[in-house]
Amino acid sequence: MRALIAALCTAGFLPAVVLSQPTASGNAPPAAQKASSAKPAIRSAKSPARPRLAPTAPSALPGEVLVTPRAGESLKELVIRVMQDAGDLEHVARLNRLSTAVSSFEPGTRIRVPLDRMRTVPETAVVLSTGAGVQRLGAAGAAVELQAGAVLSEGTRLRSPAGAGALLRLPDESRLQLPPASELTLTRMQRVIDTEVFRIEVELGDGGAEAQVRKDRAAGSLFNVRTRYAVSGVRGTTFRVSQLAAASGTEVIEGGVALAGRAGAVEVPGGAGSVVDERGQPSAPVALLPAPQFAQPLPRYETLSFAVRLPPVAGAVAYRARLVQAASGGVPLPRAQVVTREPVAVFDGLPDGDYTLVVRGIDARGLEGFEASAPLTLKARPVPPIKQAPAADAEHFGGPVQARFTEPAGVSRFRAQLVRIEGERRVPVTETTLASPQWPIGDLPAGRYEWRLGSIAGTPSAPDFGPWGEWTAFAVVAAPPAASVGPDTDETLRLSWGGDAQVRYVVELAEDERFARGLRRSEVQGTRLALPRPTNGTYFVRVRRAVEGAAWSPAQRFVLERPVLTGTGVPLSTGDGQRVDTR
Repeated sequence: MRALIAALCTAGFLPAVVLSQPTASGNAPPAAQKASSAKPAIRSAKSPARPRLAPTAPSALPGEVLVTPRAGESLKELVIRVMQDAGDLEHVARLNRLSTAVSSFEPGTRIRVPLDRMRTVPETAVVLSTGAGVQRLGAAGAAVELQAGAVLSEGTRLRSPAGAGALLRLPDESRLQLPPASELTLTRMQRVIDTEVFRIEVELGDGGAEAQVRKDRAAGSLFNVRTRYAVSGVRGTTFRVSQLAAASGTEVIEGGVALAGRAGAVEVPGGAGSVVDERGQPSAPVALLPAPQFAQPLPRYETLSFAVRLPPVAGAVAYRARLVQAASGGVPLPRAQVVTREPVAVFDGLPDGDYTLVVRGIDARGLEGFEASAPLTLKARPVPPIKQAPAADAEHFGGPVQARFTEPAGVSRFRAQLVRIEGERRVPVTETTLASPQWPIGDLPAGRYEWRLGSIAGTPSAPDFGPWGEWTAFAVVAAPPAASVGPDTDETLRLSWGGDAQVRYVVELAEDERFARGLRRSEVQGTRLALPRPTNGTYFVRVRRAVEGAAWSPAQRFVLERPVLTGTGVPLSTGDGQRVDTR
């Protein structure tokens, strides 16, 4: 009988089973007892041992996985542990051609189990990085600021403001980026028990989402992104999904996506995109726009608000540009992402540092193309002072020239340069370091001049040199004919700052650095402003672009004192060049 069973096992008609051996207590199988006539069989009060499965190496069919039993685990116990229903015992036994009574397994045994009937366990995501203002929304509508390192469970809803995003690590080690002005829900994050099979589903409410899904995921893993009009099923890929006004777009960078709407489905290969309209009909895949080509390195940017010229892309009707830093994990910082119709991106209020500029073209369907990147450096701080005098294009009628300017917070010293204009050349006249916000330049020959300033923070042993400000022109001309002494007629305060002459700016002047007392606000085109001269005293000034949400420059302090004029109308100075003022 043993020979017959062994032959059937070898031929594959029966599973490989090791029958229990006779023991001293006489609990041999009935067939063995009949074959022996030397001794009468002795029955034991103990139950006969159940079959034990020997190691096998089966192959899982599509829709199945292989499960390794635990030490001492019976088939019934395995089914209870990994299947959704204990009633699946008969099904698993038939699938593996086993008896339901198998009590244990040899080490190395693997059991075929239908994947869709296995139990799942909830998993969590982790926030790798996040910008300011990204929120986790509670069930009752309460919003909590999202923090790096936070653990997110199924059902978590996230919302990002216009200027910030977040990067998540999902339980299958995929990466999910929430761009600015977006909202999504982590509707499903589960792992099939005893496997590395994950089932992940993200629902996009508004904006977009970008995912980089592992290519080596276990067979049977799912990664779906739902929008109002379609479901994108991922097969190990890098892709983007966006919720447009009356459609949803899917862009596949590499790999492939099965895109399904209510009215149809389409396979989107790498390098292509598709738009699903509000009826749920996907468009035929179209090639994504090529990556922009940076022909030369980007310059160093030295102003708080700066414009970057983007490489044009044929077929693009708009561009998305974002600045990221290595420490942010690829997530744009607040104010570091813009969408613009022209190939020029304006950034404002970013911290100094080394960035990577990432740019994509956007086609007429709203699909975003391949991206290109280039290194970018911003060094705008400490900011240069705002000049007061000599004002831009002012004329100085003889006597010592006295330069005055504001004092940015945190600045310990200043550097100043003066050049004479000869034709198209700037001929150096002097360069100096100043400890206070005034520069007694002294007497100058008649001619055209330009001057500029820079701030110095830090300590003398470790100075932090800010960028140079813009050049400001003035002229020294011969003194006018003598005139009678009269009251001060200079009733104008003139300010200038670095920036773009084509941009509108808001300027605030106040008597305290919180800009709460004696506030005067002006809006002007360009980088110069003339105001009625306030009374003598200490004032603070700040500047920003005249657009909603633009950042203010640091507050800068200056002092107004009315000078004593000579008979020729020139401010009276002491022998060492210091101006004499009224009090």
